[in-house]
Amino acid sequence: MVLVAAILGVVWLRTSRNETVLDEFWAPVLHGSSPVLLSTAYVPVYGVDPKMAPERPTKLEDFVLLTDQFVGGGDLMGVTRVSEMLNRMHRAHRVKIGSDVSFQDLRTAPTVLIGYSYTRWRDISKEMRFFIDAERRPRMVTDNGKPTEWSLPNLPGDRRTNEDYAIVTRVFHPDTQAMLVEVAGITGYGTEAAADLITNQDLMAEALHNAPPGWQNKNLQLVLHVKVISGTPASPKVVKTYFW
Repeated sequence: MVLVAAILGVVWLRTSRNETVLDEFWAPVLHGSSPVLLSTAYVPVYGVDPKMAPERPTKLEDFVLLTDQFVGGGDLMGVTRVSEMLNRMHRAHRVKIGSDVSFQDLRTAPTVLIGYSYTRWRDISKEMRFFIDAERRPRMVTDNGKPTEWSLPNLPGDRRTNEDYAIVTRVFHPDTQAMLVEVAGITGYGTEAAADLITNQDLMAEALHNAPPGWQNKNLQLVLHVKVISGTPASPKVVKTYFW
């Protein structure tokens, strides 16, 4: 019995010493045994009538709004990265898209909402200090509803940009009474970069190196700036943090 106790003590010490900042970030979310819910949304896209012929001029009625067919590339990369991380941690999780997610789902399990396109839960997100407002022009991260310098004033219609801003939120939400993580960029580039940060130990350690004592048990938001090089987001840089 003494030998077993000694072995368990060594294992505990090694485990506690090897706990990383990434582990600490996810610890409140992964507490308990409920599978984590990963969710993103469909992106509305206009498709072209397949009956069109090259010789016939395109007309307005040839375009059809598709609301449940496509997921943004940045959102998909975000879901993939978080799913891979949870697999490495041997944590059960489910992936749901769009209308498959109900408010009851958010109340019964820790949830990770991924992507700027997730406007269905706008009422939950807009209560946070930092929020990406889809109705504001130019597109930006707002601070308690007020404009900030974290904006994309020259964002083109195709959303090809050389920079982006994103928000990472981890909060015990009063409406759902469950842990909620939100990862959202103004465009998909920001979403992908933010998902990279919350699944990468080195990036997370850099992002939280100035975090206040006890941050592990606090709600938090990180505002990120992301450079986009040849269509690929670079490692994000934290421009603002908020803990409460």
